[in-house]
Amino acid sequence: MSYTRLPQSVFSAVSHISIWGRIGAAFVVAAVTVAVLLAPGTALAFEGSELVPAEQGQHFQIEDNTSGDPEANLPYLFAVFIITWGLFFGYVIYMTLKQRRMQAEIEALSAAMHEKIGTDS
Repeated sequence: MSYTRLPQSVFSAVSHISIWGRIGAAFVVAAVTVAVLLAPGTALAFEGSELVPAEQGQHFQIEDNTSGDPEANLPYLFAVFIITWGLFFGYVIYMTLKQRRMQAEIEALSAAMHEKIGTDS
C-alpha cells in the first residue's frame, strides 16, 4: 500500500490558525447552524396571522392572533441574544488574532530592515 504525500501548500492555509481561531470558527459555525435550525420556527410563528387592509387600502398590516402571552417568544429572544453575542465575540477573537499576526509581521519587517541597514535599535 502506498501513501501519497500532499503538497505542503494544502496544509499551510490551516497551519497558521491558532487554537483560539479554530474555536472561534467552530463557534461561528455553531451559531449559524442554530440560526438556520430556528428559522423555520420563526416562519411558523406568523402562519396563523391574517393580512388586514389598512385605512387607505393600499398597504397591509399583520394582525397577530397570539394569545397575548409575552413569555411565548422568549425562546426566540434567547436564541437571537446568544447568536448576537456569539458573533460579537467571534469577531473580537478574529480581530485580536489578526492584530497579533500583523504585529508579528511588523516586528519581523523591522528586524529585517535593521539587519539590512546594519543598525542596532
